[in-house]
Amino acid sequence: MIHLTELKNFLLNQPEEEWQAIIPKLDENSSASINFTRKASASSLKNEFRIKQISTAKAKIRAIGLDNLVSSLEKIPEKTVLDLQEVKTPAWVGFCASSETKEIVGCAFVRNVKSGKKTPPNWDGTIEELNKFNP
Repeated sequence: MIHLTELKNFLLNQPEEEWQAIIPKLDENSSASINFTRKASASSLKNEFRIKQISTAKAKIRAIGLDNLVSSLEKIPEKTVLDLQEVKTPAWVGFCASSETKEIVGCAFVRNVKSGKKTPPNWDGTIEELNKFNP
């Protein structure tokens, strides 16, 4: 499991200026937390984050690092097992993939939009399906 300080150091080395919105929220004294870690293949994570790319674009939700994370996952052999950690702050939900040696492969943060709606099973990422499931 990676720690918030390791994550912050990784983000400080990223070229995108957008990361500056998230970095201050990752201090040990902040309300950021690492909620869970799970293992998954590079292939399944790549597919999962491609869906997130589509759904965030359709819903016009701000996402930082998603394209870079997918690109990094494409360079890794499909069957490689990675750790995926969810990092939450009050305004963002982050996903960080790391190797079994704890080297961070990539991270993506998505603006936390709390609509009170529940996610439909097998959701295709469209607002229409979300509204249909949540009348």
